[in-house]
Amino acid sequence: MLFVHCKSKDNDLGGRNLDVGTNFTWSFQQHIFRRTLFWCYVSKDDNDYDGGGAHALFKVFWQDVLLFHKCSWKDCIWIAKDDGIYIKNVPRNADEFRWQWKPGLLQH
Repeated sequence: MLFVHCKSKDNDLGGRNLDVGTNFTWSFQQHIFRRTLFWCYVSKDDNDYDGGGAHALFKVFWQDVLLFHKCSWKDCIWIAKDDGIYIKNVPRNADEFRWQWKPGLLQH
């Protein structure tokens, strides 16, 4: 199970627990002055890290042409795998590794 908590400066989407194979989606309008930024904290409880779980804290949306290209100018898809966090490069139909899990859990 994953715990996911995403937010921006203006919008806190709240925390939620996700079972394996489930999705969490949202939509928004980009800020007119190109400052839209969303980030997520993701944690997992497992025995891979001495029973203490692992976490990742990372940006999931920011104004960037390379990001828009990977998302095919529409939907950004982030994937949590055993070794870390990936972004789906839609035009290439490939998952690209972005962040590895860090040992331990942050307080949320």
